[in-house]
Amino acid sequence: MRRVFTGSVCAGMAGRAAVPVVSVPELWVPSDRPPEVLVGLDGSGDHRALLAHAFDEADRRNAALRVLHAWFVPAMYDNVIVDRVAQDEWEESASRIVDVELQPYRRAHPSVDVRIDVVHKRPADALVERAGHCTLLVVGRRGAAHGLTHLGSVTRAVIRESPCPVTIVAPAAVGTSGRDEAAVEEPVMSP
Repeated sequence: MRRVFTGSVCAGMAGRAAVPVVSVPELWVPSDRPPEVLVGLDGSGDHRALLAHAFDEADRRNAALRVLHAWFVPAMYDNVIVDRVAQDEWEESASRIVDVELQPYRRAHPSVDVRIDVVHKRPADALVERAGHCTLLVVGRRGAAHGLTHLGSVTRAVIRESPCPVTIVAPAAVGTSGRDEAAVEEPVMSP
């Protein structure tokens, strides 16, 4: 409760750092359970740095990797918008999309046991709940816009509430075009 009123140095550091920042809860004690790394994916579409870090951590720790994507519709619209069949179809579709995104990382880390969970729940709640069974939670932050960085409400909530250590990963370096500059070949200019 104290952190709600006093704030956290970690949030400020994680919002500005170009390298991953780890926040370890004050009362955290390592578990005897088999290691599991949890990574949360949002709908931003640019998860390169986040997934690379999560797979590296899982591989280094000889841990399973759980990839979690949570989505939520406010309760007053829930019955109108999301019936059980539509929810199942959406979760299956989202799982396929996530699975395609994971393929290059699976090839680079063939020994990592990967599980995908797509759930209809508030993202912060889903991550904190699942983090109770994990060794490490890996989340991302927004890129710089007009020189400012942004953690977002989900990342701030998991820093505050996670029962396990949380790694906050800066986004991959992208140029103004939104493409990975390292992957773009420079054009050959002729005189």
